[in-house]
Amino acid sequence: MNLGEYFKRIGFHGQFSKPDLETLNQVHKHHVMSVPFENFSIHCGEKITMDLQLIFTKIVRSNRGGWCCENNFLFSWVLKEMGYNPVMLGSRVYNNTTNQFNPLESHLINKVVIDGTAYIADVSFGVSSQIWHPLELVSGWTNLNPQASSVSYKMETCGFWKRLLESLWF
Repeated sequence: MNLGEYFKRIGFHGQFSKPDLETLNQVHKHHVMSVPFENFSIHCGEKITMDLQLIFTKIVRSNRGGWCCENNFLFSWVLKEMGYNPVMLGSRVYNNTTNQFNPLESHLINKVVIDGTAYIADVSFGVSSQIWHPLELVSGWTNLNPQASSVSYKMETCGFWKRLLESLWF
């Protein structure tokens, strides 16, 4: 696996001399624009695995997409290679039909801290609520992201981050 192959796959030609927010924004956006959420493996009887080498081969070398765990696991590796210190987190998805979070953690995201500020980097959400850039996490404040599809906040009573995903379709 090498970063050059990954950058070629996503069409990123920028500099990455330091792990800053601008670079994270660019790589995040390029990944989202180049690598689709794709769950064909499930429907085609292919083995589902969290083997990073196999995921790299599938997404980068075979020019396929992946589901959230594959895309965000690969993106975590990319961030580490670039000098960031990501933390992979399981998350629950908000269902606006039932107005509840799903009971199980069914989504994988990355938390990245840059200069003391925490961001969620999620490059693969399989509905219309895909974020195009990392979302800043601010305790006790609702981030009304310019992308109307998502809101981030910290539950003060529970002490953990949650992300509301508002469906854009009715």
